[in-house]
Amino acid sequence: MTSAALQLSNRLLLTPALQQAFQVLQMPLCELAPWLEAQIAENPLLEWDESPKYTFSSFVSNYPEIEIPTSISLFNYLMKQARETFSSSQDLFLAEQIIGNLDEHGFFTEEMKSPILSTIQTFDPPGIAARNLQECLLLQLERQNKKPSLAYTIIANHFTSLLQGRLAEIQKQTSLSLFALQQMIREEVAVLDFSPGSRFTQSPVQYQIPDATILLEEGIWNIEIHKNPLPSYRIKTEYINIPTTTDEEKRCLRKYLSSAQWISQSIQKRNRTLKKVLECILKVQGNFLAGVDSYIKPLTIKEVAATIGMHESTIARAVSQKTLSCPLGVITLRSLFSQSLSKTQEEISCDTAKKTLRMLISQENKQRPLSDQALIEKMREMGICCARRTITKYRKQLRIPNRRMRKCCHL
Repeated sequence: MTSAALQLSNRLLLTPALQQAFQVLQMPLCELAPWLEAQIAENPLLEWDESPKYTFSSFVSNYPEIEIPTSISLFNYLMKQARETFSSSQDLFLAEQIIGNLDEHGFFTEEMKSPILSTIQTFDPPGIAARNLQECLLLQLERQNKKPSLAYTIIANHFTSLLQGRLAEIQKQTSLSLFALQQMIREEVAVLDFSPGSRFTQSPVQYQIPDATILLEEGIWNIEIHKNPLPSYRIKTEYINIPTTTDEEKRCLRKYLSSAQWISQSIQKRNRTLKKVLECILKVQGNFLAGVDSYIKPLTIKEVAATIGMHESTIARAVSQKTLSCPLGVITLRSLFSQSLSKTQEEISCDTAKKTLRMLISQENKQRPLSDQALIEKMREMGICCARRTITKYRKQLRIPNRRMRKCCHL
């Protein structure tokens, strides 16, 4: 069989019905309920089994854990100031282009020199629209009328040495005492905003409605797949046997009936698959979810797929965006999966190693931070063996600076 024929065969296998089944499997409750509402409204063979006043929005409006952020975005906040500042439509247009191209930190990284940009850099918050971190800090000091200050001079002329914690180099070039330099960093530099745009960062609203709940009762885990947020409906079987007059009516009837049956089957399959996945997870992570162990064990989607006898992509869809209510609170299903760090007698997950690394650094002496080698030794004492490059990689993934920069930040 040619490769073209194989590709055609693969495409034909993914029928619209299978696509719908995959879609339903992947959707969390907060997406599945509105989708089901729409299907009931569109299919004449489906009808509400309860009051038609039910809507998912009315369900979540009474849900106690939902909070919808109302803070203004950085773009709107700056554009409000721009409209109050620029009278020319051309200037306002250019200002909109600049503001619209700020990154999540509030920096403008494009190559441009314009009086419009300079004006925007005077907007609130201080340091906004800077082209780099150095300019951001200098703009804030200028706003504080500290342009002739020691802090301004150090940032303007010795920024790389300051950023890398090479205080001895700055001492030699400025003739400052170490005490004066440390005091200046602590009182004038460390208090500046290194990311003026971050306070406006908004995440999409996530409805914290768990897809399932697990409870440990008398040593046995009980699994409940949540169905309450879903609208109750039924198929109008009385219309199936009504005589039709045309082939077109027969075709439409078969189409709607097939769609209604697939919706029910897809939701049932979603719930069955989710329950099987949870049963498999509990066999490995039960002690962690019960609060007995402080860390999760290595577990991959591939291992769960092999245990259940399903494809990896099916398991990935089943856990995607799903949340679980358990004795630890509400957590994501995806957080219970982690690669193995090593193949020693007792395998340690990468997630556990990262949590341990973060804990050790949070507890270190801020004036004498731990080096990566010291972190390796302490983790080895706790039974977690890592190579130095692994520690460095995890530290960077956790956005934790190196020893020198951590010491500089806490001078």
